[in-house]
Amino acid sequence: ETFLLVSIYGPNEDNPDFYRRLSQTMEQFDAEHIVIAGDLNFVMSPELDSWNYVNENNINAKQAFLELADKYNLIDAWRHTHPNERKYTWLRKNPLKASRLDMFFISGEMVNVLEDADIIPGYRSDHNMITISILNKQPRGNGLWKLNSSHLDDEEYKNVIRERIIETVRQYAPPIYNHETLNDCKNYE
Repeated sequence: ETFLLVSIYGPNEDNPDFYRRLSQTMEQFDAEHIVIAGDLNFVMSPELDSWNYVNENNINAKQAFLELADKYNLIDAWRHTHPNERKYTWLRKNPLKASRLDMFFISGEMVNVLEDADIIPGYRSDHNMITISILNKQPRGNGLWKLNSSHLDDEEYKNVIRERIIETVRQYAPPIYNHETLNDCKNYE
């Protein structure tokens, strides 16, 4: 099966052309299933997906996305599994308001394999994380994975891996660690 995975960060302003161009770009791919995930910067249902808003934002962009969703038969995975629940992915404290801006849209035929969709606390962000669980219809193999150990003798490869580890630790390290600790390579051995 072929999947088209689309990760987007929708514009903060009301820009329907962004979603029209996205639709045109998607036409280039011949995929059986589509998954669009990201921060769309608008809510689908103001009554359920926003709290303490005076006005609905990015109405024209939302309309362009709805046309794209209709064209590709896309379903809001979280709203499908939680039809009446109020839960938000973005929060501002001053003034206090919240909305569900981050979403997964999946092809309608994927609803049969959609096990769950969730919103969970984010880390070091004003956005929560979104997840979906898809049932795997394919039988699992014997589970054997082999490492080509010759890579471990390649100094350039080892240096690249060390750098990636250091970058990842710096990105996700709790703020209690100082820069000296994070920059000391001995801490990564």
